[in-house]
Amino acid sequence: MSEPIVLATVLSQISVPQVDDALVLPILRFIGLLVGGFLTAALAALGYRWFTKAEIPQALAVLFGSAIVALYLNTVGLFADVLGETGSEVFNPETVLFNAGVLIGAALISPVGRLVGDRIATDVFAVAGARELDAEVSRLVRTVGRVTSVTLPDEIEDIEAYDPVSESVKEQLAGKTLLFPRRLSTDELRDRLASRLKEDHGVGHVDVEFDDDGAVTYLALGSRIAGLGVTLAPGTVAVPVRGDPGPGAAAGDPVQVWSIPTPSTSSDGGTSDEGHAVVSNGNADETAVDGEAAEQPIERPSAKRVAFGELRGVADDTATIALDADDAAALSTAETYRLVTLPSEPHIDREFASLLRNADETMAVVTVADGAELDGRPVADVGAAVVAIRPTNKPVDAIPSNSRELGAGDVLYVVARPELLRKVEQRATMAQTDGGDSDTDDSDGDGDGPEWTELSGEGLDTGAQSS
Repeated sequence: MSEPIVLATVLSQISVPQVDDALVLPILRFIGLLVGGFLTAALAALGYRWFTKAEIPQALAVLFGSAIVALYLNTVGLFADVLGETGSEVFNPETVLFNAGVLIGAALISPVGRLVGDRIATDVFAVAGARELDAEVSRLVRTVGRVTSVTLPDEIEDIEAYDPVSESVKEQLAGKTLLFPRRLSTDELRDRLASRLKEDHGVGHVDVEFDDDGAVTYLALGSRIAGLGVTLAPGTVAVPVRGDPGPGAAAGDPVQVWSIPTPSTSSDGGTSDEGHAVVSNGNADETAVDGEAAEQPIERPSAKRVAFGELRGVADDTATIALDADDAAALSTAETYRLVTLPSEPHIDREFASLLRNADETMAVVTVADGAELDGRPVADVGAAVVAIRPTNKPVDAIPSNSRELGAGDVLYVVARPELLRKVEQRATMAQTDGGDSDTDDSDGDGDGPEWTELSGEGLDTGAQSS
């Protein structure tokens, strides 16, 4: 006997019990209510994502999914039981268990609907051309929608030598997914990401690293440098003085501060008595006037130049001037000065500082350690713009040649982007190993390595002096 015949014989002898018709309707009703709760939670997640661009809280999704089931049970189901032949069926144990089971099932399946609805909304927004999302985009959308998703890390660091961004900005950006066009190179993607963060979130500087798959492995942010202190050259201060500069004077004009002494008059100055008459023998003979006293000259001390500086701002009769710290000690807050505006002269150091403040690059100072990777290497191998080198016990070498050899103890003044400065720091302070680059080691800014020093206080002497 063949196997198909034996199998058919066995199956013919098996009897399947018939399902009671009374159970079919409750089962279908139970499944239908669960599906209704699932769809309600999914629609709630989709609508929440649509209006708020954020993921719906799980408790809110469960509330929506359970509410639709409870609404049905308390309207259609309750009225059907009350208006039936036996109105007491609503209190039967079977009815109570059914209602409780449906509510529990809806509460359990609502989180699944929340995930499905949020995923659908995320993919729809990605295809529609959204700029950023708070969730990852599915692989299907990344392939078909011609977009590249970049998910920011949950931990965002601060860039050394820059003011940190507010915690609210970090919380807003943590875990956020940004969408960019496909087929962008790593450098183009880095520039697009930095521009997006600066324009949309007011971030001043961005330091980001990508892995081979295009995922963000490191992100550090810095706020825009603001205030008057960061614009002052080393050794200078800004002080307010009483004085009114010439009409049209504005911030950046060179000015001279002149002291105006108060004119003083002699205590016995002025004219003498006009004379007096003398009466003699009854005849009033007018005597000669004793003489007109010579007028004493009024002492007018000459004005004295107190300091030279740069005008930074004017408010009513108060002017803010940036000048040398030694000259600031000679100024008094109670005295009124005369401010003389001078012709503008080019200051290379100030122009350089102004350009550097508005650029993405910054200047930092690092010392080459003994045995480091840069020890004994030429300046060309630094990989960044070295504007000056301060050797040990030697004068500063400004704008060194690319062939100049670096040595231990050399202080490098480097101008580059923050992400490149971190690499230069590692190469200047860590010895080269056989394991390859050390770019990925200790790059999280945890403070284990030497700190960068921003130019303040004792800065680079460029040779420019105030006249």
